[in-house]
Amino acid sequence: MQFGDIFNEYYGLFRGDNAIPGVTDPEWALAVYGGNRAIRRWFNVDAEKWDVLWTLASAEGFNYTYTGIANVPTLVTYTCPSSMYEPAGFIQLTDPVSKSYIHISVVKLNDIQFQSQASPYAYFTGDPNNNGFTLSINFQGTSNNGWIIDFPMYKQPTYFNATLLTDGSGNVQEDGTTITEVPDASFIIASMQGARLFETRNPFFQQREKDSEVSLKGMQLKNGTGTPGNPWNLMDNNKSGSFGPSNTPSITNSGFGL
Repeated sequence: MQFGDIFNEYYGLFRGDNAIPGVTDPEWALAVYGGNRAIRRWFNVDAEKWDVLWTLASAEGFNYTYTGIANVPTLVTYTCPSSMYEPAGFIQLTDPVSKSYIHISVVKLNDIQFQSQASPYAYFTGDPNNNGFTLSINFQGTSNNGWIIDFPMYKQPTYFNATLLTDGSGNVQEDGTTITEVPDASFIIASMQGARLFETRNPFFQQREKDSEVSLKGMQLKNGTGTPGNPWNLMDNNKSGSFGPSNTPSITNSGFGL
């Protein structure tokens, strides 16, 4: 649901009135803040990894090709999408012509010391806040120059636009068209109403908070079902604390590429 639809239902149920205010009403900005509070709650609950937030870097605007130096290990860096929250376990280089590809394992920073200078590996530096992430790839040779770089990643959720307008009105830039990844809008609506009732010292806020938690648990239940042998989040196969298995990259024309 777009935020405008969420606001209509939220405000109509909260006030018991079908006269819905517009984007310049103070209630609109308060609802944006309440909606973002609900999204943060959904995103951080129980360290849940939501299926809907796993994506490819290329889908988030990452558009780079590899460039190396002949017979010399080359460390090349790339700026990751601003929406990135956490990397997965491998980087894929794909030949744009033959579609052959190479998987390069991602290692943690403290594991770089154990890597051979000539061995292929990749790592990420940065954080999911304003600093963002940088991808570094250690690779050798020019035979893969021009190959497309891509990797799976866990992204930040889409928040409603709470940026204030510059006219001093206190209104926000949200125009009602934003759609977040939260699967159940009822959770957002109940959470928004709970927050608003709490602000007005209305004791019924507790019931709406309970309603929102029921919706949240339902989303967690649905997110946890599926095929246990094929989870979205990559397992730490070597139990060493790295993001993925420490296997040697290979080129193939078939298999489970991105």
